[in-house]
This record gives sequence, structure tokens and C-alpha cells, in this order.
Amino acid sequence: MKILILQNQILHYRIPLYNRLHEEFGLTVLHCGESVEGNFSQVILEKCSYGPVTFVKKLYSALSAVRYDVVIAMGDFRWPQFFFIKFFMPKKSRCILWGVDTGSSKAIDSLKAFFLNVMGVPIIFYSQLVAAKWKHRLRNKMYVAQNSIYVLPPIFDNHRTNIVNVGSLASRKRNDLLIAAFSALPTDILSVAKLVFVGGGEEENQLRRLARERMVEDKVIFMGHISDPHRLREIYSEAFVSVSVGQAGLAVSQSIGNGVPFISHKNAITGGEIFGIKEGVTGSLLELPMASREMESELCDLVVKYWSARGNQVVYISARQFYERSLSLEAQVSAFILAISGNQDNGGILV
Repeated sequence: MKILILQNQILHYRIPLYNRLHEEFGLTVLHCGESVEGNFSQVILEKCSYGPVTFVKKLYSALSAVRYDVVIAMGDFRWPQFFFIKFFMPKKSRCILWGVDTGSSKAIDSLKAFFLNVMGVPIIFYSQLVAAKWKHRLRNKMYVAQNSIYVLPPIFDNHRTNIVNVGSLASRKRNDLLIAAFSALPTDILSVAKLVFVGGGEEENQLRRLARERMVEDKVIFMGHISDPHRLREIYSEAFVSVSVGQAGLAVSQSIGNGVPFISHKNAITGGEIFGIKEGVTGSLLELPMASREMESELCDLVVKYWSARGNQVVYISARQFYERSLSLEAQVSAFILAISGNQDNGGILV
């Protein structure tokens, strides 16, 4: 079976997914980005944009060069050749849309729902949260392949004293609130614990200044960008909790995959990854208004709770087990296989 995936570009964290799908099928990824190293085939085409809408040059010539059994296209309305790919493929080719999401315009979402129902193509959603928004508006087959990231088997028996934050240092993550809460922790914890930032970005200098103002400069560590999974495993093995107040992205899956519970705010920016935070199993969600004094106290209380449990390996083993069931690369691949085969069961379809 020959599978074609249509994307705007290949994101680095998706390479393991494409490699695994290539092991199951013969996979080609057609995109408009830079070439990457992977076991799958690539077709790279040029694009042209007109305002928010992007078209791919010579797309239909490329599609007619090889017969594909299944085409999985990016379900983005702003890339209409991909969104409406069903109308341009031979009837024998099955078409699936991947990554349909809601937007800021209710009118556009209604238009999307109309066309999705007309086309009747199966849809693979990034998360249960996104799929739930569409469940009662669509008649299409619906699958959930939770966004995942490859994580090595974690180290459970290390001594844990750190709070970790992995990802770019951008204002949307509200790391200023994290430093403020960290500096307000009880003295017995603050004398031992460290706050470790793994990543770089526009806010680093401001965060360093805030750490000095809060008199925790020697306790807040900036390690810069690290992508090596072995080094990341070592960093997570020394952490008793991960915290990102304002954004819950792929760091959620990465942290839980390493066995480390994740704290974020219930209103954090997310692509659906926040679905992986299960109270008492994989982390906690802050409930009080973001940036309020009450939220700072709430965050401190949660950190103290995870600090008190840091010697219990069951906490970290349970988080990893949840990752393997619901957030792992294998779970994501399994949902794709269900969609490609046309089957439905409780492992991949929204129920």
C-alpha cells in the first residue's frame, strides 16, 4: 500500500512518526519546507501565498505521477488544495484529512463543517479536546491521534530536586509567574530545589533579571536549547515536576513520557496536548485566575505537594504508563493505522 501525506513542512518531532508509518506502509511526504533526514520518501514543491491563503505549485502534476492508495492531507482551510484534496484524486484513492481544528471565526467554522460533511472524508484529530468540539457537527468518521513525541525509557531511581521547564522562553509561557511562585516556596524547599529552564528565546534576559530581583538567581538555571533525547532524559530524571503556566504544548507529552508530572493552567495555550494532564496521574491544572495572587499560592501548594511525593517512584512510573497507553508514538501510529484501514474501535475513534 502506498501512502501520501500532504503537509506545509516537516516538523522535526514528526520524523519518528513518518518513519514508523513508512515501516507499516510505503510512505511519501509531499511538502513545501526543507528536506529532512528520514526513511520515507519526500517530494518538495514551491508554494505561493495570497494573503492568508497558500497554493502549492505543480501539485496535481506531482499527484498524477504516482498512484497512491491513501492520501492524508493537512486539514487547514488556508491550504485549499489540501483541504479539498478529495475532489482532485482518483476515486480509487482514499482521502483523509489530518489536523482539522476550530478557528476564531464561527462563520468559517460553519463553512468548514458544511464542506467536511459534503466530502464525507475521515478525519484524524490532534486530540480528544479538538475532536469533541466537532463531534456533534460532523457525520464523518473521526479518529484521534494525539500529538506525540518520541521519548526514551525514563530513569526512575534518581534523586529528584528540580523543577523543569522545557521549551522556548517566550512571553506566552508566562515563565515570570513560575519564577515568582518559585521564589515564594517554603525555605526548606528553596534551600535545596532548583528551577531549570531548558530552551532559549526572547524572554531569557527578562527572566534572568526577575530571578535577580526575587533573589533566587543562584537557584534558577538556564541551560539553553537541548534536543538530544539522552541528555533530556538525564535532566528529567532529576526533576520532580514540570511547570509551564501559560502554554501546554508538546512538552506535556515529553515530560509525562519521562515520568515527570506536569503543571499548567486550565486556560493555557494548547494544541490539545493539555488533554494528557490527568489530575493525580500525570499532573495538575491550575484553576484560579492566571497571574493572580491566589494562583501564585495555588501553584506553590501544588509544587509542595509534588515535592513531598518526590521519593515515591510510583508517581513517575504511573505517568510513564499513561504516556505509553495514550500519548506515545505507538499510540499515535495505531490511530493512523485504524484510519488508513478504515476500521473503528475504541482505541482510535472518538466515542
